[in-house]
Amino acid sequence: MSDLGNKKVFSENFNYYMKLYNKDRNKICDDLKFKYSTVRDWALGNTYPRIDRIEMLANYFGIQKSDLIEKKDTLITDIEKGAKLTEQIMALGNNDIEKELLVSCTMLDPQQQEVVLNMVKLYLEKDN
Repeated sequence: MSDLGNKKVFSENFNYYMKLYNKDRNKICDDLKFKYSTVRDWALGNTYPRIDRIEMLANYFGIQKSDLIEKKDTLITDIEKGAKLTEQIMALGNNDIEKELLVSCTMLDPQQQEVVLNMVKLYLEKDN
């Protein structure tokens, strides 16, 4: 893949995880002590981060480095779909750990998401 392709893939994945975890560029800069212009350029696909920065970001989001640098067929590019599922999941989860696990299912394709969502509903109904 060309350098331009790598930048684009990273940018898409980086923006996805920022939205997923409700982090903006300023928050990431504050938390990880990065320059704002550097983070902006990553988000816009103008530059590609060094591997040590990719590792820091992966640890920050609690994901694998490959989640940031590889194009994923199952990555939800339609943020509205991901946001809708996340809202449904947040309404279902009983605690922060449950919610975090459920939100991670937004990385699944839409059919898999539906299966997981139905399983969670059944599980929660069983406890009531």
